[in-house]
Amino acid sequence: MGDQWDRSVRSVVLALDWGEGESSRGWVLGLIANPEVRSDRLAVLTKALALYSSASGLGTEFVLNPGDSLETRELYLAKLRSAWATSTENQDEIRDRLLAEMKIQLSMTRSGIGQEQAVLRAYDFARLNTACWARHADNQLLLQQLVESIGNPMPVYQQNGLELDLGSPAGDEQWATDARNLTDTDALSEHLSALSGFQKIGPKSAHALVYLAMLGPDLQIRADAERVLLSRPDEPAILIALDRVAGSSKPSRRMVQLIHEYVMSDFESGDQEVARKALLQRLVKIGVLNDSDHITTAQSFEQAMVKLVEKRGTRSLHDGARGVYEDFSDEMIQSGMVVPASVRAQLLVRLRVAQGPMQKFIAYESAVLELFAHKIRSDYPGMISIVDQIIDESQEGQNGTAYSEVQLMIIERAMTRLWAVLFEMESVS
Repeated sequence: MGDQWDRSVRSVVLALDWGEGESSRGWVLGLIANPEVRSDRLAVLTKALALYSSASGLGTEFVLNPGDSLETRELYLAKLRSAWATSTENQDEIRDRLLAEMKIQLSMTRSGIGQEQAVLRAYDFARLNTACWARHADNQLLLQQLVESIGNPMPVYQQNGLELDLGSPAGDEQWATDARNLTDTDALSEHLSALSGFQKIGPKSAHALVYLAMLGPDLQIRADAERVLLSRPDEPAILIALDRVAGSSKPSRRMVQLIHEYVMSDFESGDQEVARKALLQRLVKIGVLNDSDHITTAQSFEQAMVKLVEKRGTRSLHDGARGVYEDFSDEMIQSGMVVPASVRAQLLVRLRVAQGPMQKFIAYESAVLELFAHKIRSDYPGMISIVDQIIDESQEGQNGTAYSEVQLMIIERAMTRLWAVLFEMESVS
């Protein structure tokens, strides 16, 4: 059976075109992100891709191992996406890049997701959706900023409402890009050594450094990256990068051990929650956060989402999603489209029973989702059934959980699915 799979994969890889912009690239990225696809199968596929495909720049460092965890595969995706990054000079290329990222994020979201995972996934979906709104409004500056920020961690907000400023020193993005693209061991080692010249580690360099320490192409690079990481204690960007990876899924023993060594804590190795608490406590100790007992990813989530979503509208309202709802309603009316009374009625019901700002935010965001679905149905009657399915599944998912974070993730995920439908229709029209 194994030999047959090897031959089949090699035949498929040889038969497909792997050039820039080809759909085969998105297909592979989606497979790697899909938790239903076994790592041992992906190991064979990525090996064939490195050895036999026409894709340029892919060496054996792009081969997954049969036992790689989903966490490792997610880190691997960042490197492969970087290697396959395309130009974003025009709108079609931006649309295609966003569509490819949508497919990756959609395939990475598993059923039965917990609150911590929902927070991270909701923000990733919301960032993609906001980029799509910016493209729709022809806001090129915002669109470019959001496209460039894909893959960055969710901002951390303190109780005073101020964002934790990690900064982005000169050379941060370039160092991170080179770190992901360099394949020669000596060149990578030299590149890691150059990081000592940075007075401050930026967020992108921190994530690339953590990536190399966890998933470098060979043992030497992983050891070099770990050495550099441990030589930069109490770097806020590194602490946040470690927390993001630790919270993305069940971390490996190596990841927990790396956190243990970086924060110099004596917590029990292998305990994910204690490891993450140690990271937050370290941020408090160095004066970056105020109180680790009250600063959590979930509590920072509401402010991060509001500030992200309000960029979609033009009104200065504190809850963001309300302004987007009003803007979208006005736009539909001005274009001669009837705004369904059922959407307004359902919104009023949700607002009446909402408890707190987050539930009100969800009520408006859900209404925006319904308006968006109505517009696609009107513009593309042939897509009515798939749009109805997306909305029905979203409603079912929201009704099946009591957690606001999960409800919002479900709404943002459904909105991403609708944008994907719209972009697919654009690409063939």
